[in-house]
Amino acid sequence: VHCQFEYSKAVADDPLYGRWGGSILGDNFSKLIIRDCLFNNNYGDYGGAIAASGCRFNIIGCQFVENRAQTGGAIMGQGTNISILNNYFRFNSASAGGAIQCWGSSDFIVAENIIAYNNAQNGAGIYIQSSTINAYNNFIINNDASTAAGGIYSNTSYPKLVNNIICNNDQGGIILVSSDALIYNNTICNNSGVGILFDH
Repeated sequence: VHCQFEYSKAVADDPLYGRWGGSILGDNFSKLIIRDCLFNNNYGDYGGAIAASGCRFNIIGCQFVENRAQTGGAIMGQGTNISILNNYFRFNSASAGGAIQCWGSSDFIVAENIIAYNNAQNGAGIYIQSSTINAYNNFIINNDASTAAGGIYSNTSYPKLVNNIICNNDQGGIILVSSDALIYNNTICNNSGVGILFDH
């Protein structure tokens, strides 16, 4: 609670995880609450600020600013259940998932966050791969993808998107590839390229 993680870098060549989690790496841990913290300018190959595998925890009321990774600029979860609530993500970057990447049979709740001005090749706001996500009451705005989905990119996943504002993102608001989605009562506007693309 009330911690600052700044200018951290994952450097250990662990045989299992390598350079995961610029500030925090969770491995099969289920009792962690991260609340009211600042993550600024951190780097990890997977999860610029936080990486998790086989975990169950909550991230509440934090700020993620200018974190970088190959995947999951701020947060990356594999086989993990995470609730991401009331956070502010801005200026984070990665190849996939500029702010958040959810993959490998993960189950994320993403609610009441501001996800803005993040960058990625695919899924500048959120990237979902082979996972489930419930995203509601988020502002996903002004994110920039160089290839696909400034807002949300879903591949072979099960996103439930309710009451979000997904606007002013480059290269599409939502792109769904081989995904079964529920999209209800969202405002999707002024995204370049396409608002929603279904690709099966």
